[in-house]
Amino acid sequence: MSMLRKLSGSNLKKAFHYCKKNGISQTLFTAVERLQKNPLDAYVPQELSAKELEQQRAYSWSIEYKFSILVPVYETKPKYLRQMIESVCSQTYANWELILADASDSDVVAEVVHTYTDSRIHYHHLQENAGISRNTNRALEFSTGDYIGLLDHDDTITPNALYEVARCLEDGKTPPLIYSDEDKVNAEQTSYFEANYKENFNLDLILTNNYICHFSLIRAEDMRELRLRPEYDGAQDYDLFLRLTARLLQSGETMIHIPKILYHWRCHEGSTAENPMSKRYAYEAGRKAVQDFVNRQGWLAEVTHTSHLGFYRLEYQTKHAGWQSQSDAGSIFDNRSEIGVVGGPVLSHGRIITGAMDTSGIGIYDGLSTKFSGYMHRATLQQDVEATDIRNMQVRKELQAMYRAALEQLDRVKDKPHKENKDEEPVEKQIRQISLSFCEKVRAQGYLILFDPRLAKNN
Repeated sequence: MSMLRKLSGSNLKKAFHYCKKNGISQTLFTAVERLQKNPLDAYVPQELSAKELEQQRAYSWSIEYKFSILVPVYETKPKYLRQMIESVCSQTYANWELILADASDSDVVAEVVHTYTDSRIHYHHLQENAGISRNTNRALEFSTGDYIGLLDHDDTITPNALYEVARCLEDGKTPPLIYSDEDKVNAEQTSYFEANYKENFNLDLILTNNYICHFSLIRAEDMRELRLRPEYDGAQDYDLFLRLTARLLQSGETMIHIPKILYHWRCHEGSTAENPMSKRYAYEAGRKAVQDFVNRQGWLAEVTHTSHLGFYRLEYQTKHAGWQSQSDAGSIFDNRSEIGVVGGPVLSHGRIITGAMDTSGIGIYDGLSTKFSGYMHRATLQQDVEATDIRNMQVRKELQAMYRAALEQLDRVKDKPHKENKDEEPVEKQIRQISLSFCEKVRAQGYLILFDPRLAKNN
């Protein structure tokens, strides 16, 4: 994203509303973070060569699943509508149908659609505009596919989108949900930015924001049974993903993440991507969807908004006391039997020096200012991680004996820095290795490790 774009009118509007909600100080820090040079500013989408696209078209499939792409449309600008339709028509995988459910009062959509002769495009004019969920559900009734894809009327998918999904299904397994990475594109479709490289399924992260989002395909039997719920309009996809997540927790099935950008989310003045304030109600609908999930799980927790629109936090209460103002590990363990460890960041001089780690011991948010929120605000979100620093964690009682043994190792390391010789590893590296070893044992017992950024500790 160029500096000019960062100072655009829409971003200035966002800053104004953010300041009203969170105050000048936090707004200034957020602005500084946004204005800093980011590797994703120079993002250019990877385009497949003509040869690669032809190879995909010629691929021989052992199983050819049918994909139904549902698009509720309403007074869509002809230019955007054509680009959306043509992005589907250009797919290298051929077994698809595009179902357009048009709730427009005018003929603007019909006139564009009727210029296409592809028999896989199905146009249906709705009698009324009943809202995004009901309109999508109406489109669902016309679908015949094995998987249902959701596509907004002014967005586009890459030519290999359905091919990549189909490759995920070649082993004959049919997961309930498949999703990909995405980016944003300007109204003219000339500039791409904010590449969103997503996590694999992460239970606690999906409870903080709809990181799954686009491009998503849902197993048809699940979609037809769950459908979209009109009371969550604005966050209807998020609500659907949360209800699918609840099913996964019971069935043991998994969703599949395709680590490729297959979806371009268009940003223009009226879109949520460009102007979050245009659909403020959607963020409250999202909060309610998460609260509904929490309630159905039987957890005693309150879902609250964070300083960033569309991002949430769970505040747990114990089952033996009243509401707490802030979650602690005890109340989390009391509600969540699958959580083994709750860890937070370790700070020094206003920066994160360690905390959440990957399996190699690399800190996910190391070096980040405590005033910043990080990539996609993830440094401020509750999430499941591979490991956290043993110096700032709390452990459930079933793991206490193993934890005490790890702490004894830590004490031995901390007591001998002055005796180290050149052949010994640095103390910090040894501490990370102890943390990784302990967390690996925790995960081997089937527990999740929850990172909570608010449980910070100064080193």
